Amino acid sequence: AALARSLRAPVVIWLEGELGAGKTTLARGTIQSFDASLRVRSPTYTLMETYALPDFILHHLDLYRIRDPEELDALALRETAGHVLMIEWPGQGGVATPPADIDIEMRHRADESREVSLRSRTPVGQEILNELQRVLQDGDYKLAAGDGFPTKKT
Repeated sequence: AALARSLRAPVVIWLEGELGAGKTTLARGTIQSFDASLRVRSPTYTLMETYALPDFILHHLDLYRIRDPEELDALALRETAGHVLMIEWPGQGGVATPPADIDIEMRHRADESREVSLRSRTPVGQEILNELQRVLQDGDYKLAAGDGFPTKKT
């Protein structure tokens, strides 16, 4: 929900991590924060699902099954300029994958929790992450020890 409140178009977000790390769950939660009644399907087989949200259009892509970057031509990604793209498995698309403004990496931890790292790759990405941190600090959150990124209070 905090990520949803921080987003603005255009932005490209890469969602990286092994199978089951939570990439689709993060995308689904972000999208449903705009409208809880939206049915958010995994784009594993369709490659891309599009959502007309109140302030922008969001495209959720899953490139896991891409074997050749030329397969992305069918998605007409040039027509998504000005929108929000959330791309799972961006490496599968090679150079055809739009470059990230924000890179979110999710990892399993030994204690069965998840570790999430967010990195800005562009000034736009940094602005959104700054807003995300502000949203988290203004909400029911506290700063975590270490890198200072907020985590939800328990």
